[in-house]
Amino acid sequence: MKYGEKEVMSESKVVGKATYPIYETWEEAEKALGDAGLAKLNAQVRTDEMNKVRSEFNKPQSKSALRSKALGSITVEEFTSCQGDEAKLNALIERKMAEIEKASPPAQPSNPEGGD
Repeated sequence: MKYGEKEVMSESKVVGKATYPIYETWEEAEKALGDAGLAKLNAQVRTDEMNKVRSEFNKPQSKSALRSKALGSITVEEFTSCQGDEAKLNALIERKMAEIEKASPPAQPSNPEGGD
């Protein structure tokens, strides 16, 4: 297991730094997280699916939303192939973003039923 760090922003200011584990195998994550890990994974999968449905009515997507979708579409194998190579990971994310944009249907109104 490795650890990552990321600056935390709030109101456009850095308010601290988060340190978090980066699990290198499913077994390592399962050992560290136990049953709570499965609940977290299920919650993230549910959120990803809800966001996918929501995004169909909120086009065009922001770059941030598109990046989140791209990250969610990366397989374990793809992620593992980029391990330790930030440039390779960024290129993979950009490719996934382009694929998602290309496959996206035309923009829908924010309120598909019409009205205000």
